[in-house]
Amino acid sequence: MSKLRFYQYLSLALLAGNLSLLWLHFSEKKPRHDGPRNEIIQRLHLDEAQVKQYDALIQQHRKSLFALEDALQQQRKALYSSMDSEALRDTLLESVAHTQRAIEQLHYAHFQDIRALCTPAQMPLFEQLTRDLASMFGKGKRGEGRPKP
Repeated sequence: MSKLRFYQYLSLALLAGNLSLLWLHFSEKKPRHDGPRNEIIQRLHLDEAQVKQYDALIQQHRKSLFALEDALQQQRKALYSSMDSEALRDTLLESVAHTQRAIEQLHYAHFQDIRALCTPAQMPLFEQLTRDLASMFGKGKRGEGRPKP
């Protein structure tokens, strides 16, 4: 076997190996982080219909939340890029506080919507869930698709 033929076979083998590794990499399912979704479904014992409604609520909530978080990020950028202006600082701080309040109101309304999904038998489970909310959404917890700072 000549050197040329050896290198041709070696090149083909390396190419086949690279293609198979790429296929394995892109075909494997990535673990999906659902945030507190699954825990809430489990703790409230939601049925199939409730889960469908809950998923719709999640999508609506995320869409609104991402818009507010984008606005908050822009306000923070403006705030920290205007370190020399005292008058502008107060205005921007008010704007940041207003947007942060809107985010908290959005979260609160989301849980009111979840509560509306519950049957009377699920209400005690929901009440227990609301007592544990702070630990579920504490520092360092991120939902699916949520941008990193």
